[in-house]
Amino acid sequence: MDQENKNANIIAFRLDPHKKKLLQDQAEQNNMKVSEYCKNVLLDFMEQSMLLDSQKKLRELIIETVKDANEKQFYKILTMINKNNIGIETIILQNDMTYKYFDIPQTRAELNTHLVSHPITEVARETVIKNIRELRNKKDDVDE
Repeated sequence: MDQENKNANIIAFRLDPHKKKLLQDQAEQNNMKVSEYCKNVLLDFMEQSMLLDSQKKLRELIIETVKDANEKQFYKILTMINKNNIGIETIILQNDMTYKYFDIPQTRAELNTHLVSHPITEVARETVIKNIRELRNKKDDVDE
């Protein structure tokens, strides 16, 4: 019965002579028997494999978590962009409808008369240019 239990724990494998010689040399360098060296190498390999598997699972978990978080932000951004687009398209359509309702020309070809700049437009333009120059001068003063 003892012999059967002992044989149940034995693992045998075949190698070509060159690889067997390499294993014997490595075992001698580490002051071990060949079977002890092979056992240690296999156990180390198993531990490293389990460690790599757990690291791979952790990596996949992190990737999945980041992906979920980014997808939520991405969809929030898309929702905001869609809301902005709806607002912009509404304003454009509203302007088009207003222009057509008041029969305002829509193309250059439809303009029959020369439009003259209105004094309010000129005053507004001068005010805007004045404000831009003042801001530029303030920026130059701060830079100095």
